[in-house]
Amino acid sequence: MTAPILITGAGQRIGLAFARACLEQGQPVIVTYRSYQPAVDALQKAGADCIHANFATNDGIDAFVDTLKTKTDRLRAIIHNASDWLAESDESDPYMTGRTIALDGGRHLV
Repeated sequence: MTAPILITGAGQRIGLAFARACLEQGQPVIVTYRSYQPAVDALQKAGADCIHANFATNDGIDAFVDTLKTKTDRLRAIIHNASDWLAESDESDPYMTGRTIALDGGRHLV
């Protein structure tokens, strides 16, 4: 059996779309989500292992790792899509939410 891909932040948006695409291609996935979304139930029904995870604290990270170890002993890949756990708001500053990340000597993603 193919080792699963771990996708963090898969309860919504891009992570959710990626998890769905993997499942449609028969690729096992383990996904994390911070806040419950109805899509989590749909992912579980489609065969994903879904883990509630709070990466904002060391205890949360340790709990996630302990849970992950009960699901698999290896991973095919890790797609780290989770946000930096800022509270979401309709009034959020898009620049702060999508912070610039420096890559390759000065090129940036926004």
